Amino acid sequence: MSEYTPIYQKPYTEGFVNAPPYKTPITAEILNAYGQAIECIENYLQENPIQSGFESNIDLSNGTVDAVLKTITAVDSISMGRKDETQTGPMSQASGSAVTASGLAAHAEGENTEALGEAAHAEGRETIASAAYSHSEGNRTRAAAQASHAEGNSTEASAQYAHAEGSSTKASGYVSHAEGEETKAEGYYAHAEGADTKALKQSAHAEGSQTTADASCAHAEGIGTAASGSSAHAEGSNTTASGSEAHAEGSNTKALESAAHAE
Repeated sequence: MSEYTPIYQKPYTEGFVNAPPYKTPITAEILNAYGQAIECIENYLQENPIQSGFESNIDLSNGTVDAVLKTITAVDSISMGRKDETQTGPMSQASGSAVTASGLAAHAEGENTEALGEAAHAEGRETIASAAYSHSEGNRTRAAAQASHAEGNSTEASAQYAHAEGSSTKASGYVSHAEGEETKAEGYYAHAEGADTKALKQSAHAEGSQTTADASCAHAEGIGTAASGSSAHAEGSNTTASGSEAHAEGSNTKALESAAHAE
């Protein structure tokens, strides 16, 4: 919308008063000024139709603040650095540099962040919260499923209620949790923590460094351990528990049969 320059000036600074004493008479000049002001407003509105909300450009440069606030047409939205030509969600908030808040009641802040889902929240740098109620924060994190949460650096939470944190972690199982560095939680309710650990099946737990829990309810901990049997447990260094309910501990031990124990 174009800028409008007001032309109306109050004829009496303190306003009109009832007669007598006739200190503020109504004159033809005053009435004509009213008519001219109304015509200007109507002409402006005709040339700049109001849509579903409002748009304004406000320069806040005053020596201490150097910013331009831009509100793109939307219902009750707030924009400070919203990315041009992006959809503006009703009641959304955008603040920062080239940020996008297109979901209902979404909130995006920082630099190149995107809050695309309903009530989604993206903050930091190049983070994306694309699903309803999702939250992405840090640097290049992604929260892509309902109520998922990704934080840190290049983390990704792609399943409902999943949580990924740290650096380059991925939580892709329902209600899964991946933390640390390059960990993966792929199974339902799986938990992977440490460095390069993998919890691949339902309720699996992998912790330490380069451990893998690749069966339901399996647990691998330590360095290079692998628990591939259902409810198996591998701990220590390079141990293997491949039988169901098997337990391997120590260094380079293997429990291969059901309920086997090697230490």
